[in-house]
Amino acid sequence: MPTRAFSRASFILARDALFPALRSVDTRGRRLAASFALRVGVAWPLPLETLSVLRSYPAAGSVLLELFGLATGIPTNRCRLKITFMSSPVPTRPELLQALRDSVAGGFPVAVAELSQLVRIPSVSWSAFDPKHVSDSADAVAALITGLGVFETVRAPIGSGTDAPLGQPAVLATRAARNGRPTILLYAHHDVQPPGNDEDWDSLPFEPTVRGDRLYGRGAADDKAGVMAHVAAIRSFVETVGVDFDLGLAVFIEGEEEFGSRSFSNFLTAHKAELAADV
Repeated sequence: MPTRAFSRASFILARDALFPALRSVDTRGRRLAASFALRVGVAWPLPLETLSVLRSYPAAGSVLLELFGLATGIPTNRCRLKITFMSSPVPTRPELLQALRDSVAGGFPVAVAELSQLVRIPSVSWSAFDPKHVSDSADAVAALITGLGVFETVRAPIGSGTDAPLGQPAVLATRAARNGRPTILLYAHHDVQPPGNDEDWDSLPFEPTVRGDRLYGRGAADDKAGVMAHVAAIRSFVETVGVDFDLGLAVFIEGEEEFGSRSFSNFLTAHKAELAADV
């Protein structure tokens, strides 16, 4: 038998003999995947029970690497252990999925109307334009997120720092996770590019206009549609499962993406704890 094939078989036997009693370790509803990987790209998948103990006891990774080296004869400094966390494979109940679909469909006209209201605010973040419009846009976004009724904090801070100019208002909303559930971070930006000349538009840039099945206007796609996608999705989720859910949420709506995100780095540093998330 070739050395590599024998080594792999030895490793699999050792690995499966070492961890059969660890299946009861709680993974909090999350599925994990991992593998040993050589730097040349050869990988050996690991079983779920192994991953459970790695999650609870990270130091066990060094033991596994030693085991891998003994079984394969490959120096452990040429190997790495890669662990990927994925969502739970437990399927959602069909009635919940249908209720969610119905909520999304029923809420679509409201979402389009609210998007149109955001598009009417000329929130150009470039320094030559009135910053009040960006502030008004941030307030409008914050009001939409507050209206969802599930966030513990909603505020529109202005990024700043000694090595960057004063930034444009952003919206940051958080809801803490409970009972071991993950936190999801959602990002979009509410500022827009300058519209250019009105005569180059088929309709005025800040007058949202429906033609066919599309909404036209500055920011109708990039990125106020992104803002409304988050708002509408959370609204439908809440309508389906109620306000008492364990999932954590963090929503960051930037106000200066179209002008180089001048205070972005400082904002991330100042709000690192609020922006911490699993997904």
